[in-house]
Amino acid sequence: LLVLLVIANIIFFFVGRKQVSAEAFQASQQDSFMTPEQFPRQSGCVTCMPGNKTNAELKECYGPCTSLDFILDWEEQAKRLGFKLVFFKSRPGPRGEPPVNISAWW
Repeated sequence: LLVLLVIANIIFFFVGRKQVSAEAFQASQQDSFMTPEQFPRQSGCVTCMPGNKTNAELKECYGPCTSLDFILDWEEQAKRLGFKLVFFKSRPGPRGEPPVNISAWW
């Protein structure tokens, strides 16, 4: 029974790790220094790989997710509104984990 529990823990560790690990979600990650203005051109979506894209590339690969007009409107609004990078601490974790530092665009 102990051997089965050890094997189950090993399997759950590796399966669970892939579900929450940043390595498994490279396409959906963004550079922590990316601004709200840069985000829509840099982000990935289905067939769009992360990285800077031209309007033609956006129009072709963002089709399943959104439209080029939406991306252009996003960029225009982000420039007009402006954003400030803010920092704050999280709540403690459910098992007593200490708060972590969080940054976000506001």
